[in-house]
Amino acid sequence: KDILPVFNTFMGIPTQGEGPPVPSSLREFARAPADEAWVYSCLNRLFVSMQAVPLRVYAKAGRDLVPIEETNRNDGKELQDLLDTVNSRAMNGADFRGYTAAGYGALGGCYWKKVRGRFGGPPQELYWLPAPDVTPEKDTAAVGAVRSYTYQPTGSGPGLREEYRGPDVVAFRSFNLADPTQLLSPLSAGRYDIAISRQATMQAAAVLANWSIPAGAWVAPKGEEISTQDVGLIRRALRALRGPRNQGKTPVLPGGLEWKPLALNPKDAEWLAARKISRLTVCGLLGVPLLLAGDDESTGPYAYAREIKRWFWEGRMIGLGDQIADTLNVWLVPDFDRTRTLVTAFDYSEIEALQPPETERKQTAQSEVDRGLRTPNEYRAQFRIGKPLADGDIARRASIQSRSASVDSIESEPHEDRILPTAMRSLKHLYAVPEVDRWVRNPVGSLNVESALGMTVSDRDRVLIETGLRRRYSAAQIADGVPRENYPGLVG
Repeated sequence: KDILPVFNTFMGIPTQGEGPPVPSSLREFARAPADEAWVYSCLNRLFVSMQAVPLRVYAKAGRDLVPIEETNRNDGKELQDLLDTVNSRAMNGADFRGYTAAGYGALGGCYWKKVRGRFGGPPQELYWLPAPDVTPEKDTAAVGAVRSYTYQPTGSGPGLREEYRGPDVVAFRSFNLADPTQLLSPLSAGRYDIAISRQATMQAAAVLANWSIPAGAWVAPKGEEISTQDVGLIRRALRALRGPRNQGKTPVLPGGLEWKPLALNPKDAEWLAARKISRLTVCGLLGVPLLLAGDDESTGPYAYAREIKRWFWEGRMIGLGDQIADTLNVWLVPDFDRTRTLVTAFDYSEIEALQPPETERKQTAQSEVDRGLRTPNEYRAQFRIGKPLADGDIARRASIQSRSASVDSIESEPHEDRILPTAMRSLKHLYAVPEVDRWVRNPVGSLNVESALGMTVSDRDRVLIETGLRRRYSAAQIADGVPRENYPGLVG
């Protein structure tokens, strides 16, 4: 008891234990990505993903939406230009989308400030406002309505305090059942889990830094005191033992001191379990799967990575994008179009995770070529297969169908001038035909296609068949004229 105060002072132990720093305000949640790795990883995924999705302006045409670039509406083109450039001083359109998505994740929303022209009119610039620096001023005449917004940057004096009218601010808010005018951070529900993860990380770093110092104390015998000189010697000895490189070294201390081991070691397994629970909580609150946040401890994670990415977009990003677009359609679009015939929407058509696998896309595209719905050159351009073919701009299947359809008055080539894809594709065992097998083994002269395959073809198509057989193409490949990857096309 006598040495306890001296020991606490010497070891830097406070009189009362320090509680973990638990975030509670929007400003503290805004700093969470800098303090907790999993919060940063999830918010970065939201930020980058939303940056990749273009925000388009469309004009209503009945039940259809027409891209604004295909119309002659200048108001829609001005709105599209504003969403693409937003301003020339701070951010571009992609940054705006990313910050807005991250704001929803960390803060429950954010604010856009509209900057109008000198004489009013539609907004000319947009500026992203950090939610902790904005205070909504309620309208006493309407529940849940905001009269104005007060903006004061962090650490600034009263001179930088500004007040904006309600129509000059676009407010993006998630739900808050207690007060719809205030933002509610999703991280607030997991604030203790975030604090636990932070403490566990700090504990692991402290254990590594103090690895060579055992948990215990040197105690002087009863009736003896540790001199100032001894205290300095002990302090220098312990300081010299810090760090993993000094593991195994033994301090030489003044005589008379007795070593008292302390059972203060935390259970590493409990800390590890607490950190895993924190990861699950953060990922669940922000809607980011563990695999995309960087956790690949589960068995075979990459076998279903594509499904996880698709779920992330369908379960999180599309809903978030729709929420952002709906807010813009109510609070920004009317500044340009009072008739409300313009709408904004995110274009997900180029998002790879939402597309079928490339093999399926190729099969679908090839079937469209077969049906004459697209040309071979369109197919080659989509999948970047070599240069366009000389006659690849003709929908070949359409011309074949037109021969048998009496409703079509299009004159097509005679039957004997082309290979019938249906007949050719029906040959399931092409190379098992005796005449074909003999010709492939010794390709001298021309193949008697009429005798071997039972069809009449032109000399041009005969060459195509022989070329395909030499390259060991299947019957379907020969009929379609679509070669394997890295092979030139079958051209006449």
